[in-house]
Amino acid sequence: MATFPIFQDVTAVKAWESTGGNKDDIYIYDSKGKLAHYLPVIGSVDTDLSAGGYAALKKLILATK
Repeated sequence: MATFPIFQDVTAVKAWESTGGNKDDIYIYDSKGKLAHYLPVIGSVDTDLSAGGYAALKKLILATK
């Protein structure tokens, strides 16, 4: 159970396009609503949740205040 909001975009809405991103990019916001990390699907941080990226994302989320 998360104690913070998690949002997932869907193909029908394509909200990522309004931010200049692409499908499957990840945005992490701080507690004040400021973008803290933008992680493109093909970038320096592994974002593949099925192949070990979970640990990298969890670390960034927990470090973001």
